[in-house]
Formats: sequence, structure tokens, C-alpha cells
Amino acid sequence: YTVRASDGGDRKRLTDNDWTDDSPAYSSDGTRIAYASDRDGDFNLFTIRANDGGDLRRIVDQSGDDGNPTYTPDGRFLFFDNSFGGFSDIFRYRLSDGRLDNLTEFSDGSSTNPDTRKRAPGKALRGGRRAAGL
Repeated sequence: YTVRASDGGDRKRLTDNDWTDDSPAYSSDGTRIAYASDRDGDFNLFTIRANDGGDLRRIVDQSGDDGNPTYTPDGRFLFFDNSFGGFSDIFRYRLSDGRLDNLTEFSDGSSTNPDTRKRAPGKALRGGRRAAGL
């Protein structure tokens, strides 16, 4: 659902299905909402238009469960985590061309690149507006 922030009015349901739709996040310009959904088995990332829930697009389809999407304030990237085999990694998805980068590489329990901890997007994960729910 979306609601008017000032008074909770004008409630609008954006998704209506039998799947779990979770972890919504508004795009920096407020036009789209990214979220995780298990509609295909694992949790993958999708986006919809923020005003009406239309124009469903799959953003990421990979092994494991994707979640907690967050847009960068400049709207260029979407950061999210992926859990697979008991480990979680942080990914960066470039919206302009779909490039996907694993920033942490903890698939075996330890980073394969000692600099990845420095590159983990601490500030980039903040600043995206969160939707109250879908």
C-alpha cells in the first residue's frame, strides 16, 4: 500500500497476489518502487510504478534470496543483499545498463578481496525513501 504521509489517507494497494512481496523502497525520484518477491520461488527483485503498481519489471534473477533494495540518492544504482548457502553479499545494480557487481563476495564465509569491506556502500544504503508496505 501507499498512503499520504501527512495523515495516512488516500490508501492505495499496489500489489494483490498470492506471493510474498517484501522490502519496498522508493526510487530517488519517487516514480518507482523496488521490492523483493518470491513469485518465482526464490526472492528476486522487481520494480513497479509508484503511482499505480503497473509496469512490473524483474530487476534481478539470481540464485538465493535478494532483498532490502535501496536506491542511491542520485538514482544511478540500486543496492541490495543476496543470501545464498548461509552467507549474504551486498550487490550494486546499475540502473542505466543492468550491470551487477558483487561488492562483498562472502560466498565462502570470507571476502576474496580485502578491499571489498571498504567499498561496501555504507552511505549509499541510506537516503532511499522507504514505502510503508505493498
